[in-house]
Amino acid sequence: METGTKVGGAGADIRLWIPAAGSALEERLRKAILNHTPVLYCTVEQLGARLQMLSQLMGSSAVARDMSARMLSLLSCSSARLQRNFDAFCSLVGSEAVAREALYTAPRLLTKHFARVVHQARLEFWQGQLGLPAAQVLAKFGTLILSSLPVVGPRWAWLRKHRPSEELIVNYCIMRDSACMKKCKVPLEGFAEFKAAWLASEEGRAACRHEGKWYTIISGSG
Repeated sequence: METGTKVGGAGADIRLWIPAAGSALEERLRKAILNHTPVLYCTVEQLGARLQMLSQLMGSSAVARDMSARMLSLLSCSSARLQRNFDAFCSLVGSEAVAREALYTAPRLLTKHFARVVHQARLEFWQGQLGLPAAQVLAKFGTLILSSLPVVGPRWAWLRKHRPSEELIVNYCIMRDSACMKKCKVPLEGFAEFKAAWLASEEGRAACRHEGKWYTIISGSG
């Protein structure tokens, strides 16, 4: 059973463990406590341990505090979960240095567990499409790695078909079909047929080969 002073409880004092009074992290925590934010329903001791773990993983307590101030939900992850997610992310990108660069830019990625072959396949797909190294893809477009290629892949191919020489906002691909096409000013008409053809194509099959049962269902393959 957990013990210790609850951060959101009566008499809780974050000064017991916050390392820098008046810091951005302390201010975020004060507001969260006043608003009874669920991510802080843990003990002061646990929060301290999580911040310490994050400092160890990122190699700097200042970096850990800055990341936590920007993404308070990091502190809702247990120390074990932070370690597990960091290790999986390092395996995905190939080195701790690259992982730290991407995670500092996009702290939300550390709340996810990138341990599956499908994540590696998605990363490789977007690296090939965007011509960027892993760290930049994950830092700028990390949500794409969480999105199914049978869904976002056809949208991206459709956008490239209609606007081949223009710079596109890749993250629009995670929107619904209609919203994505509207934002990118391309027609929605004909996309359903194009999507089916793309999923059945050699490119689509290669991109989605690790997506599992859902790909089999929506593509009609198998």
